[in-house]
Amino acid sequence: MLAIISSYFNPNKCPYRLANYQRFRQELSKERIPLFTFELAFGDAEFEIKAEKEHLTQTRTNDLMFQKERTLNLLLESLPSEYNNVCWMDCDLFYVQEQWVERVEKELETYKVVQPFSWSVCLPFGDWVKLGSSHVQSVGQGPCNFRRSFGYYHAHRRQYTNFHEGHVGYIWAAHRDFLDKHKFYDTIVTGCGDLFMAMACAGNFGFLDFDPCLNNMRQDTVNHFYDWGTPVHEDVDQKIGYTEDLILHMWHGDLNKRNYLQHSKTLQNFDFHPDEDLELDENGLWKWKRENPKLHSYIKNMFDKQKAET
Repeated sequence: MLAIISSYFNPNKCPYRLANYQRFRQELSKERIPLFTFELAFGDAEFEIKAEKEHLTQTRTNDLMFQKERTLNLLLESLPSEYNNVCWMDCDLFYVQEQWVERVEKELETYKVVQPFSWSVCLPFGDWVKLGSSHVQSVGQGPCNFRRSFGYYHAHRRQYTNFHEGHVGYIWAAHRDFLDKHKFYDTIVTGCGDLFMAMACAGNFGFLDFDPCLNNMRQDTVNHFYDWGTPVHEDVDQKIGYTEDLILHMWHGDLNKRNYLQHSKTLQNFDFHPDEDLELDENGLWKWKRENPKLHSYIKNMFDKQKAET
């Protein structure tokens, strides 16, 4: 049986995120699939989600950083044992075709890890209307952004998959025992964890050498990732599934200005190392372990800039 887990945080009070979550939850309810959500609030900010049909965990932290994968690990730890497959999904997506959960579980009969879509569309600013079981009409302003999934390109590759080919995030699924064994790689606090995990599954560790945003990270920081990623790669054996599905990403700011890879350059610029910079607080969330003011300031400014661009 499959469960959906998702992470919600909105430190800049973007007015679109909660509305997107509510529509995301509404669309999931039509599939009758259990949803487990972790809402993270920063400082004394109020929680935004009012629980309805989902299983909701709400916790706060004082240190501002990107903690999606950390909250997913906490959801995984508390997930009831009857769920033998897990799908982690951004909470601003919905599927065009119905019964997509059945297609995900079918792929998981063959693959340990699946990225369950082949096309994604970033909707423009505005509204949308779902027409029937497989049609959506956008009434937004501006062009849509179409992208293939990384899983699709990986399945059809003639050589190794370039990490610029296809979208590495949005939604993935895996066997529960695989996730219980490896967990999510949760120390990329600049918002690029999807990339690191996808590259480990594909066995493309050379991406750290090729991209100038990452190729000067400390060697022991790189080794920290390798220690997690090498066993993942050995288990996946470069076999990543996908489904012939179209997902739509609801607007909450200009995607062209949300460059998580460029933000991750701070990991090399400010001497980041997970064991030196991070430790767990009493709620199991990351907090800063040492004084690294340039790194902390940059990440705060990253969130502030996103607020200005919505």
